[in-house]
Amino acid sequence: MNKLTVKTNHARRDFIDRTDIPTDVLQNSFDWLSEDETSGFIKYDGFYHHFSEFVTIETTTGDLGAWDAYIATSAWSGIVIKLLPCGEQYKIGSYYSC
Repeated sequence: MNKLTVKTNHARRDFIDRTDIPTDVLQNSFDWLSEDETSGFIKYDGFYHHFSEFVTIETTTGDLGAWDAYIATSAWSGIVIKLLPCGEQYKIGSYYSC
């Protein structure tokens, strides 16, 4: 099994409010999301995501054990997220297989 490497600067980030997302991005990328969903948006590496797109990490061990959820961007890489206790901030990073 290949080892996963996580790259992050451990910066605390605030979730983005729906009103701060460009209209064309909402229409093209988040048309499946209810308009009542006003928070939980993330911008990472130039792309917008919503927290509901991430898959929960069920284990606290292994290469991704320190993270809460991930989203794959390819077969060998993706994005990891760690929710902070306040629930309004998160840390984010990218992972890749070596």
